[in-house]
Formats: sequence, structure tokens, C-alpha cells
Amino acid sequence: MTNFIIYPYKTNCNGGTYSFLKKLMSTLSQMNIKFEVVLHENDNLISQLLKSEIPNLRIVQIPKRIFKGRALEFIEDTIRTNFFISQRTQGGKLIISTGQPRSSYGLLFFRKSCLYFLHTVPNSPSSKKIFFFDLIIQKIATRVRYATVSQYSKKKMTQHLGINSNNILVAPSIPSINEEIKIIEPKKNIILTVGHVSNYKNPYLWLEVAKEVTSKCDWVFHWIGDGPLLANFIELTKGDSRIVFKGYIEDIQEYYKMAKIYFQPSLKESQGIAILEAMGFGLPCVVSNNEGIPENVIDNVTGKIVTNSTSTKSYSEAIMELINNEELVDNYGDNARKHILLNYNQEKYNDSIKDLLKCIE
Repeated sequence: MTNFIIYPYKTNCNGGTYSFLKKLMSTLSQMNIKFEVVLHENDNLISQLLKSEIPNLRIVQIPKRIFKGRALEFIEDTIRTNFFISQRTQGGKLIISTGQPRSSYGLLFFRKSCLYFLHTVPNSPSSKKIFFFDLIIQKIATRVRYATVSQYSKKKMTQHLGINSNNILVAPSIPSINEEIKIIEPKKNIILTVGHVSNYKNPYLWLEVAKEVTSKCDWVFHWIGDGPLLANFIELTKGDSRIVFKGYIEDIQEYYKMAKIYFQPSLKESQGIAILEAMGFGLPCVVSNNEGIPENVIDNVTGKIVTNSTSTKSYSEAIMELINNEELVDNYGDNARKHILLNYNQEKYNDSIKDLLKCIE
């Protein structure tokens, strides 16, 4: 009998939601807990997971979706997706992992218990119909427990989805860092950013900051990650060797190792796994004060939190302060790595996963 069925809905092959999925599967495997991952036949995640080399990984494929739109998907999940999960898996408690608020709600019915893990900060209901829909879900799906990655996201799940805060667990994701990692010395004058090139990552302001800083010193900015705006920004920075959009790179550890500063001016971020990874590699972080980000960085200890997150000048000044003070960079970087190893280690993550699993036993 399989203990848990994981249904990762609309999970990209990189980013925080995918990092959580890999960590969850690895942790369950280490704990000798059986699990299956259910994916639709046309999901690009299938080939990615097959390369992950996670022990005892079993992927169950179900037919691809036939409907689009929240209402039709809800009906399809309630009947069709639930049917195929029950028919093709060996049985177990369901864990839904998604970055799409209000998605997969149809899977919450007909189950004795279920864990719904939301990785994105939900927006407020756009209409009264959606508001009442949220309330109905909470009234009917009473055996569902919820989880998310930050206190900020928990607060917004209560505020915008109507979920009782006592029914929401917070389980921060952890970076793929270990104490034996060797940091490249000497490092290069690189300011690194990792993430999707999308509007919520604030790439236009990022570019303005990069231009401002590189006009004053001999440093370079690297952005690693794909996304809908990648081609546009490659074109905007064509011919500028100091500002480079590198696209998707599967193994980015060497970039973390060689960079000196990490920069992320996101407008929205439930947690920001790349920030944690950068800190784990000993990088001081210059970040925005938006959503769940301040829960990661300790201002003036592990980096700089910029409160005016729409100001090119504020970010540029914070970065230049670090560039002009190598000792500060080293101190913040050392503090950042110690903070990650102490608070975001595998032992603590195992405990949080055990808490999640216990809540749906």
C-alpha cells in the first residue's frame, strides 16, 4: 500500500514549486515512506522527474485534461481526475502541490483527508461569486489541511481564501545546500539573480539598476532563468557584456560559487527559494521588502532589505554600499551561510515534513 499520492499541478521544471517537489520526494524516500507522483500524460515534468534519480520514484500517468478554465477544470477534477487517480494508483493520502491558488479544488472531495500545499500568495477574490465559492469549499472540504511556505502567505490564505489560520501549516522550503560545499576563491565581481524573467520579478527595474551600477564600477550583472520576457531582455541588453541574461541553466551551483552579491527586487514572492540558495553559498542579498521575502533576509546582518521597492536609486545605493566595502560583503556572506545552515537544514525540514504528514493521518 502506497502511503502518499503527490499531485503536482502546473509545476514548472524549475523554481520554488519544483524545488519543493524534489525535496519532498527525496525526504519521503530517505524516510522509507512509499509515494506515487500523479501527472497528466502531456506534462513536461515527466521527463524531468525521470532524470532526477530519486530512489523508489513511481510516476503514474493519467489522461491529459480535456477542459480549460477554472469552472470546467473544477468539474473535471471532481469526477474525471478523481476517478483516474483512484483507478491507477495503489491508494494513499493525497498531497496536492500547486502554485495556482484555487486550482485542483475538485480533488478535495470524496477523501477522508488531504493536504493542499499552496506555493503562491493568493490574490483577493475578483468577484462575489469567487468569494462565495471559496467559502463553500471551506464548508464542504472539512477534512483538508493546508500548508504554505511563509507566514505572509499563510496570512493571505486566510484573508483571501477564507481558510481558518489554525488549519494552515507553514513549512518553508530549504535550499539544496550542504556544509561541505566549497566556495570558489577568489570570487568574481558578479551580481547574480536567479529566477523566471517575468513581470513579478521586476526585470525592468532590475535592468535600470544594472545600468546605473555598471556605469560607476567594473562589475557585471548575470540573470539566470527562462521566462516569457527572456527574449525581450536578451534583445535589450544585446552587445552589453556587463549585463547578461543567460537563460535557463540546469546546474547553477558554479554561478552561486563565483558571484559576490545576490540581487532580487521581486514584486511578488511567497518565499524566494533562490534567495535562500544564494545565502547558503555565502552571498549577501539585496532584496525587496515585498511579501514573504523579508522572512528570509535579516537586514544589515545577512544583506540589505530595500523598503522602497520601486526605487532604482535605493537599490543602486544598497548595492554600491556593498561593492565599496569588501569587509561588509564578507561579513554579510558569512552570516547568511550560517543562518541557512542553522535554520534551513535537512533535519529541520524532515521535522516539518513529518508534521505535514501527521496532520492528514
